[in-house]
Amino acid sequence: MSSAEWEALKASYRTRGLTADCCGSAVVPVTSQTGWQFFCHKGADCPVRESPYHMIAKTVVACAAAALGLDVTTEARLNDGAAIADILIRHPSWAVAVEVQLSRIPLIAIEDRQERYQTIGARCAWLVGYDVPGHHPRQDLPLFRLVRPKSA
Repeated sequence: MSSAEWEALKASYRTRGLTADCCGSAVVPVTSQTGWQFFCHKGADCPVRESPYHMIAKTVVACAAAALGLDVTTEARLNDGAAIADILIRHPSWAVAVEVQLSRIPLIAIEDRQERYQTIGARCAWLVGYDVPGHHPRQDLPLFRLVRPKSA
């Protein structure tokens, strides 16, 4: 939405009955400090932690790694919970965490999480569902853009 359309929605959302697809709870349109437009649950504890697309992406990655004979764990706790990887893939001589990030967050948030992985000695790769403003390919932050296939 354009900024004007989003602001109009924010001004009128109370009368529109906007709800979350995941749980049916009321939602509020919000603009983050970095300008992202998104919907936030309105005071409800949503039992659904991940979108269907997030779960599908995790499943595809985990199944592909398992098909290669690698050891795969989803929601893997690393270093006594210092980080929880969406997917942890282990080979006898290496391990890598894979994070699926479909909702828009600023690059600094990804960099902070990547630094947490590095601090505990874990390698991590990112699969993101959007173009990350300010990101340029670099070795210390492997970040790959996921594109949802178009319907036939």
